[in-house]
Amino acid sequence: VGVDHLIDPKSVDLTGAVRDLTDGLGAEVVIEAVGHPATIEQAIAVAAPGATIVVIGVANADARADFPAQVFYDKEITLKGTRGPTFAVERALRWLGTLDFEPVLTHSFPVLQANEAIQLGLTGDTGKILLMP
Repeated sequence: VGVDHLIDPKSVDLTGAVRDLTDGLGAEVVIEAVGHPATIEQAIAVAAPGATIVVIGVANADARADFPAQVFYDKEITLKGTRGPTFAVERALRWLGTLDFEPVLTHSFPVLQANEAIQLGLTGDTGKILLMP
């Protein structure tokens, strides 16, 4: 899809893989786009000292992430949340626009079949699913 490295966190230790790819430093910028406590915790774990983490995923209102507060002191991390378009989101969208997602696209549905697409996606047996107008 145009990225240098693709890591499947279900089959590989994400933190270890990022450390290996960055000579042990971690990622300088992390964009969390899922909104699940576990992925927010992973974003913090893979962040390099001085990193910026931008959380754009929408979490359940009752969701709680669990991480040591000391990590902010030790790593000097900046954690940003966003509800809508910001400079960071615009940069991320521009970057995403340079990628070719065709290799990971496994299904497409008309938007009127969104429920069917969602049910298929929930099986975990697909790549990306495209909803078309």
